[in-house]
Parts: sequence; structure tokens; C-alpha cells
Amino acid sequence: MSTKVSAARLERAFKEAMDFQAFLDIMKVNRKEIGENYAAQHLTAEDMEAVRRPEKPIRILALVHDWCGDVVANLPILARFEEAGLIRLSILEKNPDNRDIGELYPHYSGEVHIPIYIAYDSAGNELGHFIERTREMDRKLGAWVRAFWATKEGHPEHGKRYEELSEAMKKELHDWITRERQKERDPERREFIEWFNSLQE
Repeated sequence: MSTKVSAARLERAFKEAMDFQAFLDIMKVNRKEIGENYAAQHLTAEDMEAVRRPEKPIRILALVHDWCGDVVANLPILARFEEAGLIRLSILEKNPDNRDIGELYPHYSGEVHIPIYIAYDSAGNELGHFIERTREMDRKLGAWVRAFWATKEGHPEHGKRYEELSEAMKKELHDWITRERQKERDPERREFIEWFNSLQE
């Protein structure tokens, strides 16, 4: 078996994992937002023509948390993939019990970011992984943040790092990014289709 995660650890992870509905049921934040994204995300006829169907559903182990905006944006896409019979989705909260798996998949920044989606074939061989969001979505996020601060010239919090912002400003920035990202649902879904197809090459 070719995987970064040992067979025994992977078996335990799948045994302890939740499905999408179970994750929704335990969410304490962003429940409304993830529900809206799920309702808005559908695999179109064009998507189904573009997607490469595996012989057996690909198993996706997802490390997530409900506070993460990327989880809110792209986990519903994978839920729709599961409904189409393309994947089996198994969801775990990364902290505190699954940090060991998360640390095996550092972001290109060198840090551990979520979500982490790890794909396996039916024999348990790792096919690939996806961390946080695409580079293109990274670029767009940077543009949205700059556009937000362009509306705040002269504000006393202008130029501060996110960690230094007041809770009110964090919420305002979060809401701005959420609105902008909702406009990108179709491109983001297509990016996931490209990633999914690459797993089968």
C-alpha cells in the first residue's frame, strides 16, 4: 500500500470519520453559510461530461474545522461529488485527535492548513491530496482583501495583520470575502473537477 498514513492509522481514521450530514450536525459556526453553499452547488450536465468517472468511488479523507472559510466553500462541492457516486467522503476534525495526519500534509507555505483532502483508491493506495484552496483561489483572495482595504483608507485598523484586527473588523472582512467568493462557486467547482480528474491519470 502506497500512502503516507499507515494502514492501521488509516483504518482507524475511516472508522472514526463522519459523513457530511453528521459534520453539519456538530457545526457550531458557519452552519448557515455552508448550507447556502451546499444548496448553491450542483454538478451540471456539463460538469458530468467533464468529470472522469472512476471504476469505483474514490475515498476522500477530509480534515476540517467548522470555523474555516475554505471548508465552508469547498466541502459542499465534495458532498455533491459523493451524491453523484464519484467519491466516498469521510470527515474528521483535525484537532486535537488527528493532528498526526495533518502534519504529514504541510501547505506549500510549510505550515499545516485546512481543509486537507486525501484521496485513496479502493485498495487504500493514496492517489493525491488537496490542501486549503487552489493557487488561483489564493490569488483571488489576495485581490479581495486588497479591494476591501481600499474602501478603508484612513481607517485606524488599515494595514494591520488579521490577528491584530478588532472582532468587528474581522467580521466585516470575513463577510466581504464570503460575498466575493460566492460569486466564484462555478469556477471553484470546475477547479475541483480538474483535481479529481488528475487523481486518475
